[in-house]
Formats: sequence, C-alpha cells, structure tokens
Amino acid sequence: MSYRDEIYPWLKNKILSAIDEKNIYLRSAVEQYIDHLEGEKMFSLRTINKKMNMNLQKFIKKELGSQDDKPEEAIEILFEKETELNSAISQIQQLKSKYQKQNVMNYFENWEKSLQIDFPAKFVGDKFKLNKDTINVGVIFSIENQNFAAIIECNDCSKPNIYFGVGRHFASEIKHQTSEALQKTLNDNDLKKSDDFWYGWKYTSLENAYMRLKTLIESIERQNKEQE
Repeated sequence: MSYRDEIYPWLKNKILSAIDEKNIYLRSAVEQYIDHLEGEKMFSLRTINKKMNMNLQKFIKKELGSQDDKPEEAIEILFEKETELNSAISQIQQLKSKYQKQNVMNYFENWEKSLQIDFPAKFVGDKFKLNKDTINVGVIFSIENQNFAAIIECNDCSKPNIYFGVGRHFASEIKHQTSEALQKTLNDNDLKKSDDFWYGWKYTSLENAYMRLKTLIESIERQNKEQE
C-alpha cells in the first residue's frame, strides 16, 4: 500500500471524520500524524510548499531536457533518472547502516574502557554475548551469594535498540528467584521484569546508557553495603 495514495487519504478523509470530537487524544494524534505526512518530511503536500514544488519541477525538466509536448520521451527520461536515484538512495541507506553500526560499536568500546576504570574488580570482558547480532558489555556482581550481570545491550544497531538492566547473562546458568534485595534494586532503577535472561531492563539512549548503567551498579554496591 502507498502512504501517499492510499493511507494518507484514508486517514484524512475517512478516519479523522469518524473520530468522536470528545476523543481529543485520539483525534489530536491522528491530526498530528496527518500533518506530518503532509509536511516536508514525506509528501510536501501543504499549500505553502506548492510554489516550491512547481519551481522544483521546472528545474528538473530543464536539467533533464524533458518537454511537456513529448510525454512519452519525458516518461522515459524520468524513469531512467528515477532508477539511478533509487540506486543511489539504496547505496546511501547501506552506508547509513554501516556508519550507524560503527557508531554503536564505538560507544560500546568506550563503555568497556570506562567499566575497566570505574569497576575493575567486577569487569568481565565480552562473556555476555548471546549471538552474533547482540552486542553487550557489563559487570558481574553478587547479591546474597547469587551472581548477576549488570549490562548494556543492543540487538539492533540500525535503530539503535539500546537497553540496560540486570540479567543472568553467563553470570549464572539458571535464573534465580528474585530476592527482596534484588527487587529493591530493580524498583529503585525502574527496571521491568522480562524473559529468561533478564530480571529487569529498560530502554535508554546511546548518550545516557553508560550513566544509567553506572548508576545501577552503584546502587547495587550500596545495597550490598547495607546488608553487611
């Protein structure tokens, strides 16, 4: 389906008019999304952009040598140029993906160095990797004689999909019952329960990930001191 030719008209002409005026949150969300689609980011359909679009079309026709009175020839020229542009866009997207992954890797390398400085006794290197698509780094710690991992992880560099938390990632072969002390740590750091590998985790950004992991590890250390 085409966003421009099918989804956008459907939202604007059918869905928006069917939303109850009292449902202000849904109506506002749909209106904002329609405005986004009409804007420069996708379709440039706003009235304010029409003059600019006409000038752009004139420029394209002049540069490509297409003529209004020779539509078949113009279509052939435009199709050829469109193919070239799509190929260029594909290469741009591949480069973006490459550089995005490299950027994420650079962050993880810096976090690894920081962990070795900030928590040298707990740092364990790259033992946490689950598969070739997963990148993570962290430390192993103990609460009530049970081992856990505090880590930052990414399973999709293109987004990037960054999250941190407490898991069993090779710190333990099994997932322990969550003790009161561990649960307090999870609650204090607003970490939600998850699957077989995680006791609690939370999404974060590249910019904030290390600060949040460091705060988590420090809260674990305080918790352990209080128990002593």
